[in-house]
Amino acid sequence: MSIIKKITTIGFGDIVGSGITVIFWFYLASIVNPEEYGQIHYIISIATFTSTFTLLGTGNALIVFIAKNKDVVKPLLSFSIISGGIILIISILFDFFSIGILILGIIIFVYGISRDLARKDFKKYSINIIIQKAFTAVFAFIGWQILGIDGVIYGVALSYFIYLRYVIEDLKKSELSFNEGNFNGSLVICNFACSRWLLYRCASPRV
Repeated sequence: MSIIKKITTIGFGDIVGSGITVIFWFYLASIVNPEEYGQIHYIISIATFTSTFTLLGTGNALIVFIAKNKDVVKPLLSFSIISGGIILIISILFDFFSIGILILGIIIFVYGISRDLARKDFKKYSINIIIQKAFTAVFAFIGWQILGIDGVIYGVALSYFIYLRYVIEDLKKSELSFNEGNFNGSLVICNFACSRWLLYRCASPRV
């Protein structure tokens, strides 16, 4: 597959997927009041911010490790899933289950798209992205009808779980190893620092 075709395939999935969610969010904005709409995106922002800690900013690092068949994929993935599980338990105790399940969903989503890209399965990446975004619109809309704001969050979270099969499959077959020859700690640290900086820049007030 040529470079142009690869970029086109990835771009097609991203554009179509983004189009689906843009239409959905515009529609949702037209049927809910501004306060509720703001609250929904506030919750999503909190979950996205928190997930960067559980992921250790390893999105790009995972792409490298998976592409090179590094044995450290399992421990990194295990750490993220366990951290997400702990946050989920805490969120249940403090009656914020929707945030906890969304954080876990984001972890699974990031791993899923990293896996598709690392394996250069761009067609599958594109298909999965479109399906995931379509599920976001469908599940979030149904959730809104049933549970209101929490239902939208549950719907968004549930759409990410289409990648759960990747997590289960790779946890079963990967080796649990932090062998120094396989593990590039500086890459993980660099990615984590970059993710923190980008979040800081996005969160900083503009004058």
